[in-house]
Amino acid sequence: MERDTVFHCRFSTAMAKLVFWSITLLLWGHEASYVAATNSSIYHQRADLCLQSFLLKFWDQRINYIQQTFPASGPTFYWRFAQAFDAVLDGVERTGGQQYRGMLDTLYEAQAARGWPADYYDDMTWMSLALLRAFELTRDAKFISTASILFDKIAAAWDSTCCGTSPGGIWWDTGHTQKATASNGGPSILAAKLYVLTNDSAFLSLSRQWYDFWYVNMVNHSSFQVCDHIVPNGQQTWWAFTYNQGLMIGAAALLHQLTGNATYLEQAQGLAGFVLDHQTSKNSYGSILSDGSDSACTGDCEEFKGPTYRYLVALYNLLPGHTRSQTGFGPLSGPTDALGLMLQASAESLWNVAQAQKYVLFGADWSEPMSATTFTNGANNAACQALSLYAELSGPFPGTGYPTNRFEAENGVLTNLGLEATFGDFTGWAYVAGFCAAGERLDVPFNATGLYSVAFRYSAPSA
Repeated sequence: MERDTVFHCRFSTAMAKLVFWSITLLLWGHEASYVAATNSSIYHQRADLCLQSFLLKFWDQRINYIQQTFPASGPTFYWRFAQAFDAVLDGVERTGGQQYRGMLDTLYEAQAARGWPADYYDDMTWMSLALLRAFELTRDAKFISTASILFDKIAAAWDSTCCGTSPGGIWWDTGHTQKATASNGGPSILAAKLYVLTNDSAFLSLSRQWYDFWYVNMVNHSSFQVCDHIVPNGQQTWWAFTYNQGLMIGAAALLHQLTGNATYLEQAQGLAGFVLDHQTSKNSYGSILSDGSDSACTGDCEEFKGPTYRYLVALYNLLPGHTRSQTGFGPLSGPTDALGLMLQASAESLWNVAQAQKYVLFGADWSEPMSATTFTNGANNAACQALSLYAELSGPFPGTGYPTNRFEAENGVLTNLGLEATFGDFTGWAYVAGFCAAGERLDVPFNATGLYSVAFRYSAPSA
């Protein structure tokens, strides 16, 4: 028994096979009732099933990191890890911290063990954006402190001597091979978010400088297509990837919110118009966000629709009559505008068409049945992000149904431990497995004031 304001349960063991699935504070007569289901419940259920399947299949105890493919093929790349971080953050935000909270610290410590700097400024931007979201949700200073260190490296990569007839922009990589939308639109969003968190106007000035430069010089002002990158000799490459549009939409939408300048909102709508006109495919559900087929959209491309969907939702929430608290965004009373219909159709098709149902995993093409033979981290990061974002649009999270005095081990902080949902009659969505070597640890922090009896539910093989 323990009397404290914050109670940390920590377990570590060597050479003993053990699984934990829940911890219960025995507060007699005090259990939460399940929140009544709403029309949005099915979308939250889908989002949870997607993220839980992702974590069960891609979190690898052996490397204490997210793996690249399922079945395992080694650790994923830095920026894809950042996108996995974002997918988990979506789950924490969507559930109001009722699920997945411990995984934020798990992922932070996993990356800290490998190091935070990278050779690509866009990659550090993706990581910093995830870290800032983690700070927003937890107020744990380690997240914003690390993001700020990375931001300084990104900001220092602005260069006014290259490239082409209008020099400027942030380099894409430390080797200075190109300047890309990912390393300019993304940092604009990052700087704007730092302004919101610090109220330091210097961040807002940088956000506007970086966005305005890129919009003036790297956007086709007739079609609103965003250029992918420019190399030192001034040659521009106009690859039509959705995330180029998405990042500039996200920056413009956020700058409109912060400045009240209607021009930014008009630009965001124009950029979204290019997506609707040129970056969708059709099926029975309607217009589906698309970067191409499974065979055409491989590698980094598999990841692109996740951020794009995120920033399209951010724009949607700014438009008249569209708010995050809006209810009834489901099949019975859905949107009537083109953007809302595309967001809805994409989420429906993703779940009903692109899912490999045996595994609850997804392909890169949201409009067709999965044709790829390998399940990738990138495609499934994007799927988890989109399904969580759509569930938030559909209505509030209905609750987990767990008693308020029960804490699930799978929502704790894992160190060199695995997640499973294979054996036994366990509670929650998984159990924590491993505990067979030194250095393995499970931390389950929770608020508790007063005197409690504590019950631990676990399983171990008989002697």
